[in-house]
Amino acid sequence: MLCWGAPDLSAPGWDELTAALVNEEVGLCARDARFTEADVVEHLCAACGGRLTGEEIAGLAARFLASELVVRLTPTGEAGRRRAA
Repeated sequence: MLCWGAPDLSAPGWDELTAALVNEEVGLCARDARFTEADVVEHLCAACGGRLTGEEIAGLAARFLASELVVRLTPTGEAGRRRAA
């Protein structure tokens, strides 16, 4: 018997997760206009509440970062990285 009724244990869908990521009050840019892949993973983990595997979260993070919801500010790959002299 559960005190709070039957909880919804189904994994959140793409639309629900992206809505959480772009939410103006608590999403990725709620406090800062820039974010990293690690920030996306952190927010996805919080939004899924342990209902997705690490591989699923990594895949969703990559999908989100490649979506039209994200504007990349730096080039991808090694070509855009500065190296110490």
